[in-house]
Amino acid sequence: MMSRATPPTRVGWAFLFALRRESTAFLRRLRFTQTLDAPCPAAMYQSHGGPAVVVETGLGAERAAAAIRWLLDNFEPRLVVVAGFSGALSPALRVGDVLLASEVVEPDDDELHWRTSVPAELGDLPVGRLVTVKQLVATPAEKQALAKQTHAVMVDMESAVIAEACQEWHVPCAVVRVISDTAATALSPRLVKLLSSGRASPWRVLATVARSPRSIMELWRLARDTRVAARALATALTGLIEK
Repeated sequence: MMSRATPPTRVGWAFLFALRRESTAFLRRLRFTQTLDAPCPAAMYQSHGGPAVVVETGLGAERAAAAIRWLLDNFEPRLVVVAGFSGALSPALRVGDVLLASEVVEPDDDELHWRTSVPAELGDLPVGRLVTVKQLVATPAEKQALAKQTHAVMVDMESAVIAEACQEWHVPCAVVRVISDTAATALSPRLVKLLSSGRASPWRVLATVARSPRSIMELWRLARDTRVAARALATALTGLIEK
């Protein structure tokens, strides 16, 4: 375990999102109090249930690892909540479905799995296994193969490293994910390249459309589905901190 230079600040919750578009709808329901000096975007917010730290880790395990190390070195949350979008591996899941991860696993290693917390306030949500991978899973065939290999119902790119750190620090960790693309959804190579950076600037979006006009419909679908997903996630997380 890492040593702390100063006593940590106690807070009720710490929320970690990979991307801003995952958290925007939720943050509208909180009151901003201050920006924090962190290696990634981070701020304090106030809710009816008390103070919360919200961190935007960036996409992928490396960025998530740096964010959770900073968080646990500076704060002592009652509960860490990993939240954001997830791809469905189960055909039964639809865009906007919110789930709790019963455990987090990594492919190709049966020993890499972490149990997660199930907060009583979210006890009505369905639960299922989540697998964390290094790259976006782009095709229905890839999703089907991953589901068969891991028995997971959803996939992301950050939860495993955060759950591992929380286990090391003996801090409860819940993983709340909302489905933003179904098991039948395919992502084109151009869209995968655009999304892999984590931050799709307007110029990069325009460049993608210029090279492939057909991508307009795919981008429109992505914007629609992530908007639906973000609103559903905000409702679930609000129930966690205000009950």
